Amino acid sequence: AVVVLPDPWSPTSSITNDSGIAVSRWTLGTVAGEGTAQATVDGALGSPVSYTATGYPNFAFQLTYVSGDSQSAPVHMPVARALVVLVGDEFNNPYPGGTVIWSVVSGDATLTVDSPVSGSNGQVNCLVTMGATPGTVVVRATLPGAGVNGTIDFTLTAL
Repeated sequence: AVVVLPDPWSPTSSITNDSGIAVSRWTLGTVAGEGTAQATVDGALGSPVSYTATGYPNFAFQLTYVSGDSQSAPVHMPVARALVVLVGDEFNNPYPGGTVIWSVVSGDATLTVDSPVSGSNGQVNCLVTMGATPGTVVVRATLPGAGVNGTIDFTLTAL
């Protein structure tokens, strides 16, 4: 019998051996999460057969800006919104378990981070309270080991 398999199976059809077994490979795409596929044998009882597989993020590869840049607040006051970054794998799937280091690169501010480790949504946030000195404040988020893909600067203004 010939088993018909749609993309992303390779090969997309396979002939059963003497034991009735057909072989193919299913290559998951770049998007993490659950995927389904089917194998079909024309006229066979129980056909099609469905398969399920789950793809997981590979490793913490990059930081992506989510929100919080270009805010201002009076001295000694917090900015209105948290600074938020996304830890992603090489395809920017959210990566849980990545550690982000936050630092004040220039200016005067205090940072509060509940957890530097990304959750299931891949996000890490930082609350900023302006210091006593008015002016530009640059806060940096760094994903160690990610090189140029692992640094995001936020520019804020203390009034």
